[in-house]
Amino acid sequence: MTPRLHLQRALGALGLLPPTRAFIVVPALKLAYGRVPKAANSSIKNAIARHVPVDPDIDERPGRDRYWQRGRQGALYMASAAEVAGRDDLFVFAFVRDPFDRLASCYVNKIVAPQTFPPLFAELGFRKGMAFPDFVARVTATPDAIADDHFRSQASMLTLKGRVVPSFVGHFETIGPDWAHVRGTVLARGGPDLGALPHVNKRRGGADDLPTLFADPAVTALVRTRYAADFAAFYADRGEPV
Repeated sequence: MTPRLHLQRALGALGLLPPTRAFIVVPALKLAYGRVPKAANSSIKNAIARHVPVDPDIDERPGRDRYWQRGRQGALYMASAAEVAGRDDLFVFAFVRDPFDRLASCYVNKIVAPQTFPPLFAELGFRKGMAFPDFVARVTATPDAIADDHFRSQASMLTLKGRVVPSFVGHFETIGPDWAHVRGTVLARGGPDLGALPHVNKRRGGADDLPTLFADPAVTALVRTRYAADFAAFYADRGEPV
């Protein structure tokens, strides 16, 4: 771990790091989307981006956070859970994913077959092609304060003092009807029809690999502990991934 990450970890333990700005706020559409990487995030960002003005100075794709960081005086900005909590002027929503499946997707996309191995993963001690149990152990040893957003806990991004901030939380597993609910709500509040979700960044098939990846009960137990807040807030009835 680099000196920078050591410092971040120490500051995080003291509660001195700024909160994660996980919410994309689009005032013109009267919505705030709590983006969770590995939970159809790129597809949802691209759907929303069809209805916002293009900034010629932002040389980035909608799937990247930088595309949405234009400042409060612009058309778009990113905010923390505390900054959008209780905002009656916004429809605040998010999508989450089964922590077992989300972590498996992160492993496949970032460790097994990444287009480019992510520098932050390397800084945190991950290795390209490492075994899944070793990956889970490394994830478990990495607190949310310094974690990459692709395996940062969903609760750390979407809750405030233990309370879920979005008024609607859709699930990756029921994305069809849940996205239809988002579209209907935005329309009912005077916004545009966000349209169907595009298929973006899908590099892994279904969840058929879960029984193999979580064959060792010790690995399952580590994930249960690491993502205890996610299970409690969003997947309280989730059984074993086999």
